[in-house]
Amino acid sequence: MLGRPVDALMPRRYRDRHAEHFARFVVAPSVRRIGASLGLHGLRKDGSEFPVEISLSPLETEEGALIVAAIRDVTENKLMEEQLRQSQKMEAIGKLAGGVVHDFNNLLTIISGSGELALSKVPAGDPLRELLREIVSASGRAATLTRQLLAFSRKDVIAPRVLDLAEVIGDMEKWLSRLIGEDVELVVANEPLPWAVKMDPGQVEQAVLNLVVNARDAMPRGGTVTIRTRNVERLATQAPGALPSSCPRTLYSRTEDGG
Repeated sequence: MLGRPVDALMPRRYRDRHAEHFARFVVAPSVRRIGASLGLHGLRKDGSEFPVEISLSPLETEEGALIVAAIRDVTENKLMEEQLRQSQKMEAIGKLAGGVVHDFNNLLTIISGSGELALSKVPAGDPLRELLREIVSASGRAATLTRQLLAFSRKDVIAPRVLDLAEVIGDMEKWLSRLIGEDVELVVANEPLPWAVKMDPGQVEQAVLNLVVNARDAMPRGGTVTIRTRNVERLATQAPGALPSSCPRTLYSRTEDGG
């Protein structure tokens, strides 16, 4: 860089402004910082740009007055600022979700209660009973999802409980089939005597729902979505840190002594 103008370090669109700043600095030299908030960028040797913050200060020497300029790469700062903005957006969405979910939950209570009341008045054998059961069941699942949204908005601790995954997925099968449409076939294959798992049922349903919807979207011309549950032994050979288990329907927890 010796013998070359300092504006070679900056993109062309900043060079006129640099000349103006430099002229003002020469007239009234003082320590000053040109913040990255102005959108300044530096220029690398390969021609790529990066956000910078520039500090200027005068320096008196035996050879005369000099200008000391420090150019700092603030790329990491910019990334952190963007992450903070995203975090603030998510927090705002969480607060909004919390308010909406309360109102939605009240509507679900009315739907569920009305469905239960109607179900009690419809005689056995009436085909309407199956539809009413679906309404009550769907409102219950929706209530579970609203609890998950409330947990997200409040940062509550998720409440897992002992589940039979095959039973959870079996309860979802009918409405998942309707959700994915006629061009996609849903196949549920559950092995007998599944081991129990300790999970939050709402999170399980949300995960399965997301997978099924993504699979449907990936097959615009139709196809088959298969959901399979099975017991897997000696998983430790496949996943570091996992412990093998061979006793059906038993929950395992890892302790400090390796039990």
